[in-house]
Amino acid sequence: MNATWIDFLKSNKASFLEKPEINFNDNQSPQSNAITALAHFSILKVTGSDASVFLQGQLTCNINELSESNSFFAAFCNAKGQTISTLLILK
Repeated sequence: MNATWIDFLKSNKASFLEKPEINFNDNQSPQSNAITALAHFSILKVTGSDASVFLQGQLTCNINELSESNSFFAAFCNAKGQTISTLLILK
């Protein structure tokens, strides 16, 4: 995490335990806006003229139906069809 983001989290009463665990104070009510740590998520950007062809062969969704206005949940599987990772894919 970059220093600016860490400073922002600390200014919103975040406490850092062991990496990547981040806790916030317990007095945030469920009805109010709240900050939630999502440090366990990552973003990958796949680019290039053959990106869609590559991803079509790697993921469990139909990449050709992906547009600017929709998204798909997909899985990345090994050769035996066992899920290695799940993801939300956006164009």
